[in-house]
Amino acid sequence: MLYQLLTTHNFSDVQIQTVALEVRSESAQALATGFVQGSPLSTTLQERGVAFEPVIETLAEAFAHLGGTAPFRSTMQAVVVTARAGAS
Repeated sequence: MLYQLLTTHNFSDVQIQTVALEVRSESAQALATGFVQGSPLSTTLQERGVAFEPVIETLAEAFAHLGGTAPFRSTMQAVVVTARAGAS
């Protein structure tokens, strides 16, 4: 679907690769704090009047189930896309 979206909008030489990466943090709590306060998610939460702490606590619990409480170790995947923009 991503390939089709790009080629439909005049991108060529499209390459899509899934890369597995290791995630390591001192704790699930620290990782959750970074996700909430160190990303564009913080702006979205602020705009909606949502307090950070409940979100951090919920994420920390979910992360702990995946990779332990402290230290936290797990994997994640990134989708890497390279393409050449077509002429306008």
